[in-house]
Amino acid sequence: MLTKAQSKYIRSLSQQKYRKEYNQFIAEGNKIAQEWLAADTNISKVLATEKWLQENDHLLAEHEGAEVITVLPHELENISSLKTPNEVLLV
Repeated sequence: MLTKAQSKYIRSLSQQKYRKEYNQFIAEGNKIAQEWLAADTNISKVLATEKWLQENDHLLAEHEGAEVITVLPHELENISSLKTPNEVLLV
């Protein structure tokens, strides 16, 4: 479940000043998420639909420190900066 504070924080990362302040950014979409999860990178949050998490659980095993949040499609719509949100969003 996505809290209001988490939602507000993620939406704030769509603005450059907050990306610089928190030193974090958002990666949205299936392909880019799979590439980032396969690489040796530091990922703090994974927000995804239950379906996406089940299909890609093998990629999450290497990022045990990442907070995994299962979200509903309408919740992704609210936090996404895209017109048509995908199934996954990484911070």
